[in-house]
Amino acid sequence: MATNVSADSTLLKASSSTSKLAPKRVSKAASKRDSVTFRPTTEERRILDRLSEEGVTTSDAVRRGLHLLAQERWLDRARADAAAHRDENLNDEPDAW
Repeated sequence: MATNVSADSTLLKASSSTSKLAPKRVSKAASKRDSVTFRPTTEERRILDRLSEEGVTTSDAVRRGLHLLAQERWLDRARADAAAHRDENLNDEPDAW
C-alpha cells in the first residue's frame, strides 16, 4: 500500500479582502506537485501505525525523518572537517586583529 504525504496546501497570498495576507487554498494540481508517495515496508507501516496512535501524522513523521537525516549528514561533514584539521594549531597562526 502506498502512503501519500502531502505538503501544506495553504498559501499566504495577497488578496483584495480586508487582510493583506489572507490564506488561500492552492489548487489540487499545485498541491499534487508538492506530495511524495512511498511504499512503506511492513516494519515502516508498523512504525507509522504506532506513531499514528500517538497522534503523529504520516506527514509529520516523514518530515521529522528528513530533518533528522539532514542533521545526521551535517554532523558527518562536521566530523570529517574536524578530523581533517585535527593537527592544525591556531596558536601557531598570527592574530587576525
